[in-house]
Amino acid sequence: MKCVMCRGKKFKETRVSLAPGISATAWSCQTCGELVLEPKAAQTALMLNKLRHGVTVKVGVLGKSLVMRFPAEVANLFGLKKGTRVRVYPESQDKVVLTRMV
Repeated sequence: MKCVMCRGKKFKETRVSLAPGISATAWSCQTCGELVLEPKAAQTALMLNKLRHGVTVKVGVLGKSLVMRFPAEVANLFGLKKGTRVRVYPESQDKVVLTRMV
């Protein structure tokens, strides 16, 4: 692997924080310090950046209940699958927080 900034060939594996509580493996160029994320971490970083601006989800109906449908990328990022339990609570009158239960 060559550094895209300086063409250096010496890298050191390191951990970087993508967001609070989310870290990833990266390689740091020993010459210039440029960071290179592993592909999965790069995908996670892109999705987190997209989420900072908000993602629109649809509210649907299932029987007499309302359901929220999340894009697959969001569900994968947070480990949401059919049957995953989440806690819902209001932060304000216009803001709801979802927390995945472990």
